[in-house]
Amino acid sequence: MEASKGNNFDDQSSQLAHITDNFDDPFILFEKWINEAESKDDLGWLNVMNLATVNKEFGVLNRSVILLKFDQTGFVFVTERNSRKFTDMMENPKVAATLYWKYKLNDNIVLKQIRINGSVSEVSAEQIRQFYAEEELPGRIRCKICVCGKPCDWHELKKQHDEVLENVRNGTEKLEQNENYTALKIQPKSIDFYFSMPGSIADRILYTKDESGGWSHQHVCA
Repeated sequence: MEASKGNNFDDQSSQLAHITDNFDDPFILFEKWINEAESKDDLGWLNVMNLATVNKEFGVLNRSVILLKFDQTGFVFVTERNSRKFTDMMENPKVAATLYWKYKLNDNIVLKQIRINGSVSEVSAEQIRQFYAEEELPGRIRCKICVCGKPCDWHELKKQHDEVLENVRNGTEKLEQNENYTALKIQPKSIDFYFSMPGSIADRILYTKDESGGWSHQHVCA
């Protein structure tokens, strides 16, 4: 579906922000928004995604993860099986995630937020191996020496890190993938797009998935 020209204030009410795109598929809009944000951002951290989980005792915890990829089936990130978030998601696969961007576009400050609600499951073993093969060295070392959330002595951890790093550099250690490294996909049930600029009333478009897997969408009040 062809999109109309960009996002701006409504012509009839200049303080009402307006999402003028009208895609039937939320992933098309997601891709457009993240591409625009990337073109205006110099830091390269736009794939940082806040992830909230609830465990079996209804304890809520959120943290930031890196969005590795997305496609028509969902949003993928990596973690470790010995982490609190993995335990939470195995107890309760329902999660919420948020991405937030602020940048300048045509001399205006643009504020955009995308909220995702759905459930998670591990991706295939082959995909996990592929992600590990693309993991940078600090991530591989962390996966070997760290147990996420476990108390540690910083100096001892630094010593372990330096020993592993030296072994990798001299070729005596290869840092093969271990059983803790994994990747999960959020399969969304709803995706909420929020757009605003300072001094405006924000606009939102909420996409919801029906039982047949189709998407419907509508503007909602911010």
